[in-house]
Amino acid sequence: MDSPQQKPISEPEAIAGFPEPPAPDAADGEAPTAHGRSRFKTWGWGGLAGAVAASVVWGSGLYAVDAAGTPDTVVGYRVTDKLCDKTLWPGLSSRFTKTPNWQSSVTKHPAMDTADCFGELQPLGKGAHGAQLELSVVLHKQTDLTAEFEARRAGTMKRFAAGGGGGAIEVHRVPGLADHAYLVTNDFGGGTHWMQLNVLDARAEFTLGVSTRSFGDLYPAPTPTELEPLLIKDLKDLMHSLRKSG
Repeated sequence: MDSPQQKPISEPEAIAGFPEPPAPDAADGEAPTAHGRSRFKTWGWGGLAGAVAASVVWGSGLYAVDAAGTPDTVVGYRVTDKLCDKTLWPGLSSRFTKTPNWQSSVTKHPAMDTADCFGELQPLGKGAHGAQLELSVVLHKQTDLTAEFEARRAGTMKRFAAGGGGGAIEVHRVPGLADHAYLVTNDFGGGTHWMQLNVLDARAEFTLGVSTRSFGDLYPAPTPTELEPLLIKDLKDLMHSLRKSG
């Protein structure tokens, strides 16, 4: 049997929904880079990176894998090779603009199909902060994940405590969102935090994570309380979009 064909995804995506970032204003004290973007586009994450690294793979090496002849729809959902563009981001786009070079990947397999989206965000308007976003959809074709999903939720606090990454950890259920949903927040203080919304709808699993960092007290990043409804709104929009395409 022929091996699956791998298609490298290299072109940046035009992400719908987010407003274009404003031109940098040198009078506001931000020195634009050689490419005209704010110096806040990239930053070192320190301890925060460790919390996110287990679930995010950045950079090159994103591939679409064809698995001909396998079912591509699970409980009405179908993964797509342009996952980043399958939602208008009605929540996060109210507080952020996108940066260039967002990336998507998709892998199809007889056991499960997976799609991922990775990108960076800048503040909408004035702000000395930024964010990184990760979005994942997994369609489990042969496995009921309910027991494992609940086990991960129940063990989240213990795993974070054992990791020693610091920060205040909070885990709570999100009622009314699919079959099962919970939100994990790791707040490091000073406008730096990591949040991940985890949702299970039958055998379709959705994960939306955002890491934010502030650079000073002026115009800090949105708080976890402010971000939670935005993540929920965006994930609901994505789920609706993928059901329409399925």
